[in-house]
Amino acid sequence: MNTNPADTLAQTFVPLYSYQLPAWWQTTQGMLIIAGGSAVTTLLIAYLVWYRFWYKPPLTLEQWKTRELQALKSLLKRHPISYKRFFGAATFFFKQYLVRLFGWKVVDKTDDELWDFISTKNEIPAKLHGPIKELLSYAQVVKFADAQALAEKAEEAEYYLTLITEQLGKQEKK
Repeated sequence: MNTNPADTLAQTFVPLYSYQLPAWWQTTQGMLIIAGGSAVTTLLIAYLVWYRFWYKPPLTLEQWKTRELQALKSLLKRHPISYKRFFGAATFFFKQYLVRLFGWKVVDKTDDELWDFISTKNEIPAKLHGPIKELLSYAQVVKFADAQALAEKAEEAEYYLTLITEQLGKQEKK
């Protein structure tokens, strides 16, 4: 017989049931945490891969302007050259540039309406009024000019577009 009081006391308080719990990852809550963490990690990796390889950020005004001017130049390299299409595209590009730069609703205006509108605006410097008016008049030249004159006017139009967009871009940055 065990007469040691500590042993007797230990035998008295022996648990009737085992309260040993499973590891945390074996519980329902642990499994949900692991599944959620795996899903979030997978989505994060998928987003990073998409962003790295397929995401194309919106073009800045400068990038857009450069691409549009290159596209206009490519119109003049085609054979046969459609000057009507080129001058229409040049005017449309100028209208879009004004929309993007100042937010003016000018895309649906005719060349004369556009000139009347621009001539009243303080955002356009007076030194650009001549090139703008000349640029807007080129669409009328297509109807009456010969090929040589159209080629010269197309070169002038390219020059004026570059000049106007650079001057307005510099002015807007100030």
